[in-house]
Amino acid sequence: MPTSGFTRTAWQESLNVTRETYMKEVIKTAQRKRLVMALLKKRGKFKYNQSGTDLTWLIEKKQTNPRQLGDGGPVQFSRKTLHKQATIDWRGYEDNDMITYRNEKQNDGVDALVKLGASKLKQLGEAMKSYLNQQLFVDGYASGNEQAIHGLESFFGTGTTVAADIIAQPSDTYATISTTLGTEGGAWSSDLGTSPNANLANDWPFGSPSGHHSGTHYDFWSPKVWNWSSTGWGTGGTTWEDNCLQVLRNAVTVQRRLNGQEGKTDLFLCDDRMLVDLKDALEPRLRTSTPHKEATNLGFEETVNYEGLAIDTDFNIPVNTGYGLSVDNMEFCTQTSDLFDSFGPQWGLTHMAYLFLTTFLGNVKHNSPKYFWKTKNVA
Repeated sequence: MPTSGFTRTAWQESLNVTRETYMKEVIKTAQRKRLVMALLKKRGKFKYNQSGTDLTWLIEKKQTNPRQLGDGGPVQFSRKTLHKQATIDWRGYEDNDMITYRNEKQNDGVDALVKLGASKLKQLGEAMKSYLNQQLFVDGYASGNEQAIHGLESFFGTGTTVAADIIAQPSDTYATISTTLGTEGGAWSSDLGTSPNANLANDWPFGSPSGHHSGTHYDFWSPKVWNWSSTGWGTGGTTWEDNCLQVLRNAVTVQRRLNGQEGKTDLFLCDDRMLVDLKDALEPRLRTSTPHKEATNLGFEETVNYEGLAIDTDFNIPVNTGYGLSVDNMEFCTQTSDLFDSFGPQWGLTHMAYLFLTTFLGNVKHNSPKYFWKTKNVA
């Protein structure tokens, strides 16, 4: 029976209106309360109403091979396979709550019940937006993550790495394509006296493709994982504070050189202890921390600027880990008209309760792992 003074239909209609208003506000704050989300929103990287059975995009794995042409020389025609498809499936999350018949009786009156219902919506919305940000860093291929989005750890797997290596060997699969160097052919120079990774025994990611620029397909799908605890940085130490500036400068410079402006790093996120150590290392050089203009304009006044790079921390970053992001090469794709959907309140006779449901259907697309890097004490 309905509580005295209102009908269940009238209360449900009232909360439905509240839901639409409130959920729009929750979604809005979800996109601005974390720096990655805020930058993605500002740069138009949220893509809604995506269709299809999976998320597929076309990548250029290599370039054609121009040749010298002498006067009257013959042209040798051949077909080239330059592209490859990358594919990830759609992933989903849900969160739910309910107001039981007993709750209804305990909260007599229209105002009390609407307020209780609004708190359910608020809790679901806050939990979903926090969880989506956390999932930006997970491995979508790990056991137990079969429905998790393909976060950054989905392509940062590594192979053989020893203490003297300043970079790890890429070894993973993302969007059905291997991140292993040379999977599609190509070769790299071997001119340095000491290889950045002894097992690779070449100059990568320094140096250049061997023989011709078309050799860039050697690392077309390979991210960089910099070993900040390496003995090879030349600083005499193996802590993050000892090596952080070397890591940042090498990583950012390599990304810009290999990928151009379209793949340059514009955001570095690390755990809070690493950020403190990095600020300590920067302080004697900069005397004062320079705010990052774009981040400041978005409400993140504490974000530090270092040579144009936005540096900050995030609650969900794993310990001893930092990520270099090219935000323009990320897209947050959903199959719905907004970041997430909400349903209810709906009366369920089986549960004798009003039911509330929040869902997300979508995934995060990284155009190519090569535009991203990570730093960790790998070995």
